[in-house]
Amino acid sequence: MFRVAYRSTLNNGVGEAEIESIAERSAQKNAQAGVTGVWLLSGRRCLSGLEGDPRIVRQLVEDIWDDRRHDDFALVAVGARESGLFDWPFRLIRAKDLAQNPALLGHDGVAWLCSLDGGADGFFSRTGG
Repeated sequence: MFRVAYRSTLNNGVGEAEIESIAERSAQKNAQAGVTGVWLLSGRRCLSGLEGDPRIVRQLVEDIWDDRRHDDFALVAVGARESGLFDWPFRLIRAKDLAQNPALLGHDGVAWLCSLDGGADGFFSRTGG
């Protein structure tokens, strides 16, 4: 199992409808490719993790890196693991989702991803650009 985490900032031209569209398309693509992942969104700040076959995950990350909707793209973790952390082909999680379902913070994948950026309180309290 290959795992990658990255952070980026959505540019100002990306609206709510486009965010929802990205989430839907990503869930479909990941399910077809056998990839799991999560996308944390706080304002325009993104923190995301992907797991799966190394070749597929690498291509997805390169596609995201090249996507002009993302600015300030940076890899924050890369590695191989025996088992996966994420239960979903793709899940978008925002602060409002955590308010409705605080148990998400206890999910191993979400906790790991948040730990890469100062914890959940830190990530979701900074809304950024």
